[in-house]
Amino acid sequence: MSIFKYIPLLFIAANAFALNQGAVNFEDAPKAQPLDYYIQADDGWWPYLSPDGKKVVYGNGGSYLAEIGKRYEFIDLQKILNDTCRQFTNSGRWISANKILMGCLDNGAELYEVEYGTWKTRKIDTSDVDSSFLTSLTGGGLVAGDGHWAAVYAGTPLIYDGAILGGDGELGLPAITGNLLYTPCDNGTNEGPICVYQNSQLKDEFEIQGLVGGIDAIGGYVAWGGYGPGTFGRDPSGEIINLGVAGGQFEDGAPKLFSVDGKIWIGAFNGFNAIFLRPWGQKEVIIVNDAPAAAWDVGYDGKDIVITAASDKGKLHIIKVSKNSPRVDLCGDACSDLPDSQVPITQVAASTNASFSSPPQPSIPTGYPGFGQLIALILTWAFRIVGISVFLMVFIAGLQWFMAGSNPGAYDQARKRVTNAATGAVFLFAAYVILYTINPDLVKGTFSLPGIGF
Repeated sequence: MSIFKYIPLLFIAANAFALNQGAVNFEDAPKAQPLDYYIQADDGWWPYLSPDGKKVVYGNGGSYLAEIGKRYEFIDLQKILNDTCRQFTNSGRWISANKILMGCLDNGAELYEVEYGTWKTRKIDTSDVDSSFLTSLTGGGLVAGDGHWAAVYAGTPLIYDGAILGGDGELGLPAITGNLLYTPCDNGTNEGPICVYQNSQLKDEFEIQGLVGGIDAIGGYVAWGGYGPGTFGRDPSGEIINLGVAGGQFEDGAPKLFSVDGKIWIGAFNGFNAIFLRPWGQKEVIIVNDAPAAAWDVGYDGKDIVITAASDKGKLHIIKVSKNSPRVDLCGDACSDLPDSQVPITQVAASTNASFSSPPQPSIPTGYPGFGQLIALILTWAFRIVGISVFLMVFIAGLQWFMAGSNPGAYDQARKRVTNAATGAVFLFAAYVILYTINPDLVKGTFSLPGIGF
């Protein structure tokens, strides 16, 4: 990659900082302190994080999988799946939290869905796809997510879940979120527009700002950028905003969208050695240094932000930083800034990047609780009623003792009540211990309705 293309950007950036009051110089800005940092592998090309941010698939000469945090340990997917396919196409793609989509070249072009842990495989029917599917697989044009997949390469049609969309070279590398697919539909000019497909049907088309060097999406939110003019995003209402760092002077390549505690965040690479992270629409960024991201991905594991970055030599760097790392303003007054309350929410579970463009609907019970659950519930409430009775007996005995005056009979009656209550409490405790030893669920006091659970 030539360094000369960056010379104009250096002059632009210098002018921007001269005009932008309040901006912090990049070199002087505080950087995030990694919670974990290590080089996982030498053949670490094309890393893709699982939606829960806890696993990564990677590889160019082979196909590998590693769990984040387990240093230098990895699973050779080619070796354990060799009976299914003898020649996989480099790294796989996560089609769901625990399933990987892998291309196979044994008999032309095939697709297999592989379940993590059990390593069960399912062949995906691609009998109706165009012969250019082989070009898309070998060229690295496979995309997957939320149970769907797509494949495209320069000069080929886009294939989405086995259906052909558009003509040769008409559509670009897409982003998948839910049942939506966003793709530039500009015949390879990178100038837009962007087309939105829903269940393989064209739903929308909109003009853009900047250029589409790459694209990513969560729900109804989509971001694109690359090739110099900055990074932009569009929300479900159709409003386009500038998502660039320092007015777009630092980004290189496609932005990455991910979810942190249900809010949309965006990541960008500066083309050299740093990655910038921040909530959608906010200008203060977390700077992660020493991230040589020739190919990279970012996600959230439910607690911390995880970055997988392959250097220009293919060394895979695993970096974990806190979501509360110091953030700095590299843009100053030149950039707008959304308050925290306006950062879009993705309606996702913790540590999951899959999202919904509309609020989720309440679950509907699909059956009744089992007989065993009802018996356990009856036992639990029986314990509670007996416990309340013991308390009431002690309380009444206390009142009787307090109000007995000089009546010996009242004292005797109060003592009998306390003795009976204490005996009942001992039996109650013994019964609880016995039932808990048999099965803790017998004294838990809850039940589950199939399809909803509570």
